[in-house]
Amino acid sequence: MALAALTIILFRRHRSVPTLLAAIGFTAVVLSHVLSTYVGFQTFGVDGNFTTSAHLFRWTVPVIYWGSVAGLWVGSVGLLWHPLRRDGRRVP
Repeated sequence: MALAALTIILFRRHRSVPTLLAAIGFTAVVLSHVLSTYVGFQTFGVDGNFTTSAHLFRWTVPVIYWGSVAGLWVGSVGLLWHPLRRDGRRVP
């Protein structure tokens, strides 16, 4: 969550494509983790009927997995690209 918040602040400060990629990527990771927590509580929670709950939420497993993987890659590429820009501005 901290990386998502910091990259959003970085995007608001610099307004560039690399900072946008970093903010989108790490925000996608946070959203996939929130979805994972919600699905975990719904599947193993109060109902106690694991089979029905797992059947209802089976589409979320690939979304959670690929959301995290793609988010980490996009966020990392954005953070690596940001200081390597050659547009003449100093990056603090």
